[in-house]
Amino acid sequence: MEFNFVKAGTPDFDSQTYVCMLLAIAKADKENGPPEYAFIRRQAHRLGVDYDHFYKNTDKNFLIKKQKVSRLTALVILKDAIALASLDGNFT
Repeated sequence: MEFNFVKAGTPDFDSQTYVCMLLAIAKADKENGPPEYAFIRRQAHRLGVDYDHFYKNTDKNFLIKKQKVSRLTALVILKDAIALASLDGNFT
């Protein structure tokens, strides 16, 4: 299933914040496993973001409020957080 609708280099989209937020969301739920992290890895790869670097340096306490985030970035994070929550068939 294809969830991606933002391309790398899209104006007003912060791909690094996007990947950090998805990782923080995934790490906050101890039930998440390979499907969730594989989804984030694919998204990071599509955007040219170093997944391994951000995986190591992002924890579940990453705060988005410390950064200015465009509306586009926020909406894509929201959309993909919903997708991430439903990957295992248990919407959590």
